Amino acid sequence: MADGPSTWYSLHLFDRHGTCLYHRDWTQDGTKEGASRPLDDKKMMFGLLFSLKSFVRALEPKEKAADGADGSARTGTTSTFRSFRTSTYKLHYLESPTGIRVVLVTDPTAGDHGDTLRYIYRAIYLEYAVKNPLYDVGAPVDCPLFVAALEKYAHAMMGVR
Repeated sequence: MADGPSTWYSLHLFDRHGTCLYHRDWTQDGTKEGASRPLDDKKMMFGLLFSLKSFVRALEPKEKAADGADGSARTGTTSTFRSFRTSTYKLHYLESPTGIRVVLVTDPTAGDHGDTLRYIYRAIYLEYAVKNPLYDVGAPVDCPLFVAALEKYAHAMMGVR
């Protein structure tokens, strides 16, 4: 888990096609200065993730073929970024084997939230959304038990009572 309580700014869940399945904003009034339309924000977030993933792949070292020529196979085909930090926020990222992307934006002093993202995916998304017989996989998540479990977990992780 993370080093200690940290402030969560937002959480996004995307499917492998870039559809935003869930978004929650914990900022004070749900907006930020200079905010664009919510749909544009979601598209920009997914575009950022797509670009960073492509950039990481481009930087991977390539294997050398037996004859010394560069091969097309890559050594670290599972390389991905897990987080990045700016002066105002830290973005934490997890991509599941099924292509679900969990994105958590926190304060910049936050520690590693890899375990947090895995918990949200496994214990909250899979349990309360995917296993819900009324939920259509790939549709936006609108399951009250999912939202309640996520809120309870988020407040516990942020140290909110």
